[in-house]
Amino acid sequence: MSEHWLLGKRVPRPDAIPKVTGEAVYTDDITFPGMLYGAVVRSPYACASIRSVDTSRAEQLPGVRAILTPTNSSLFSTEILYAGQKVAALAATDPHTAQEAASLIQVEYQRHRAVFDPIRAMSRDAPVVRPSRSQEFNNVCSHQRKERGDLETGFAQADIIVENTYRVGIAHQAYMEPHACVARFDVSGKLTVWTSIQGQFNVRASLASMLGMPVHDVRVIAPEIGGAFGGKTSLIMEPIAVVLAKITGAPVKIVMSRQEEFIDAHPGPGCIIHVKTAARQDGTLTAEWAEIIYDTGAAPGAPTGNFDRTRGLYRIPNFRYDIYSVYTHKLIPGAYRAPGALELTFAFESQIDHLAGELGQDPIEFRLKNAVDEGDLTVDGKVYPTIGLRESLHQAREQIKAVEHKPHRGIGVACGKWMNAIGASGVILTLNEDGSVNLTSGAVDLTGVNTVLAQIVAEELSISLDQIHVQTRDTDVAPYAALSGGSRTTYGMSLATQNAVRQLKKDLFEFASQHMPVSPEAFTVADGKVVPRDGSHTGIPIRELARIAMYSARGPLTVTGSASDPSWLADSYIFITQVAEVEVDPDTGEITVLRVSSFQDVGFALNPMLVEGQIEGGIVQGLGWGYLEGLVFDKGVVLNENLTEYKIPTALDAPELVPVLIEIPSADGPYGIKGVGEPSMVVTPAVLANAIHDATGIRLTETPLVQDDLSTRQGPLGNM
Repeated sequence: MSEHWLLGKRVPRPDAIPKVTGEAVYTDDITFPGMLYGAVVRSPYACASIRSVDTSRAEQLPGVRAILTPTNSSLFSTEILYAGQKVAALAATDPHTAQEAASLIQVEYQRHRAVFDPIRAMSRDAPVVRPSRSQEFNNVCSHQRKERGDLETGFAQADIIVENTYRVGIAHQAYMEPHACVARFDVSGKLTVWTSIQGQFNVRASLASMLGMPVHDVRVIAPEIGGAFGGKTSLIMEPIAVVLAKITGAPVKIVMSRQEEFIDAHPGPGCIIHVKTAARQDGTLTAEWAEIIYDTGAAPGAPTGNFDRTRGLYRIPNFRYDIYSVYTHKLIPGAYRAPGALELTFAFESQIDHLAGELGQDPIEFRLKNAVDEGDLTVDGKVYPTIGLRESLHQAREQIKAVEHKPHRGIGVACGKWMNAIGASGVILTLNEDGSVNLTSGAVDLTGVNTVLAQIVAEELSISLDQIHVQTRDTDVAPYAALSGGSRTTYGMSLATQNAVRQLKKDLFEFASQHMPVSPEAFTVADGKVVPRDGSHTGIPIRELARIAMYSARGPLTVTGSASDPSWLADSYIFITQVAEVEVDPDTGEITVLRVSSFQDVGFALNPMLVEGQIEGGIVQGLGWGYLEGLVFDKGVVLNENLTEYKIPTALDAPELVPVLIEIPSADGPYGIKGVGEPSMVVTPAVLANAIHDATGIRLTETPLVQDDLSTRQGPLGNM
């Protein structure tokens, strides 16, 4: 990648200063004269029917402007399917009045029998949460099967079979900014919504459909967003704010409390994985069977469709995987950074380590023996292009060789896979008369994508970075952009930007040919000029061409660029290997994570500083989900509903982080890039569990890993 002069360089994010100084504007900063504030009433029970709703006391409270209940709004149901479900809402003149009024609304419930464990929910005698899509099991939301070869033959060929059940708890994304939205109708009936969301065009489409309005009458503005990690991809409070604004004729703001976040946002789902894996004595994998059960709570939300994106690391000729999502009387899950991948990787990479140990083989050599490579088949039957799994294992092996082995310390290794999405992406490029460039994007900038887009334009035009001005605009101004997630944002938006800037160069070359006796195909750019490739002319500065065009019959030089993929996914297979070093106190069982090294194939790092930041952040979140985090329930009610009781890693908990970038270019990605935002989180719980096993001989099969006292588990810890 040495031909690039700006791409591949460590360029700071220009939006960093406004964020750390408090100048950046978030949704809760939006205010209007006469604005009302919304509050929501929620069910304390997981399964019930509403007998009556008495709003008389709330109606008499001064400042209350509107109340919505199941009797006057289709937003609410009389059937309760999870604790925390919205049952009523209101708008008042200030937040305190709104909360007080909500507490005055009296709801009478008829409680019903509930089911909270997904395996129990599948039994025929379990309470029905929703109608099942299975004739065999109760409460099945979805079921898919992936299989190849002959499972019976594969197990018969094996010398050793290991079988385990793994459980991964429900984990909240724990973003700093809670969900917030403001809704306002103008005098013409046009709706404008400000919301902390990952995809403003998705919100526009959903609200337009809900209200029966054309999309051009719905404007969505996404201010700065204080974290999301997949948890802000769907509507939660926006419909309520919109309906209250419509009824009252005033702007309405709703901001979820931290408690509401934990009981009614969309966390990563719980998952139970029962898996049986077989191998020959020489380490060759022969067969694998697994039953995977996602807890999808009270409605569809579990990411069962991502199995192909996360599995397929090893050559297994015979396999069958049954993937279920099952209804329970718990809150509805959603996406959490590489949805579904962390749960499966925890189970399957623990299995690989277990097999290697039983066979007495080195865990990296065992993986290398079975690792897929170019030409092998993916789980869904496609052929792998050049991929980076083996290279990541080789580099991890060198790292382990350099680690000093000490008593009570363990080294773990685990691998993971992800695929980035593309999604519909569009940009507008305008060349100003002074030679600067405005880039207009509709993609929410969560990870520094605007910085990278500016680098691409500057690189392609051979002009300085400070001449590129990237703006994220709202749905009335910007071209369409899919939601920011799925490791797609930089990939898809870079592809659209590359298409746009190359069209701009083409237009520049055609215009320059009118002023120099050179054909358009013979031009290039250098040092901010359009110059002939053969050096026959000193060239014309881009700023001069822009000025001439602006005041000529040609007019301003403005272009668009777009990219998409109807399948949503790109064939950019992202592989990663992590190495974790832990220390376990032999007396107390306390686990200290010393270092996590992450060897990730990034294709090409457009901005290594941003890529490394993504990898480090993913490791820490994976550490949280695997090591500390998980919602605790009692009869469907979330008990740890605040950041005091719900433990997330702090800076003091973070180990030494070592991101190692491997660059094996994607055949399809712009400049060879691959998505980087999600894969590093995928592997961390598995690599920690494997490191703990190496230190103690105890194999942990449930997250969070520190929920039990290690001294009570089976293993040699007590003799250490």
